[in-house]
Amino acid sequence: MVYKNKDLLSIIKIQNKTIKAAAASARAYKKELTETVKLYDVVFEKYMDETEISGGLRRDKQEVWDERNKAIYDYNALYALCKLQRVTQLPEYEEYQLPDGTEVKDCTLDIEGRLMESGRIKPIAHLIRIPSEEQDWHTDFRKQSYSFKDLIKKKKKRRK
Repeated sequence: MVYKNKDLLSIIKIQNKTIKAAAASARAYKKELTETVKLYDVVFEKYMDETEISGGLRRDKQEVWDERNKAIYDYNALYALCKLQRVTQLPEYEEYQLPDGTEVKDCTLDIEGRLMESGRIKPIAHLIRIPSEEQDWHTDFRKQSYSFKDLIKKKKKRRK
């Protein structure tokens, strides 16, 4: 097939127009792509923030329910001890001290209700040294506490 100069010129013009049109569409796609990438970054950042917030809210919800259940157990244990106290008189503990030498009068009674497998709540009494500063009620003070089993009878001082 033999092309004439005129035919070659028209083919070159058509190819030139095709290249310009492809370049124009590529520029439009590139502009669209940069806007899409910016929007994607914003959306992804918002999604990550929302994921963190919802995870934090789920943790907070779990903590609130745990504290609520613990408060209910403790209340039920206190109620059971109050009913028990009406029947029996608890002995005085003035002549006792804790293993570290602290007197019982310097301690406060903390009642913990522990849920047993049977569904009953077992009251557990702790003697906690009265803190010098006010603490939140849900702190881990019970780890530093003593039970009534730990009480030691004071040794009487002999007079010479």
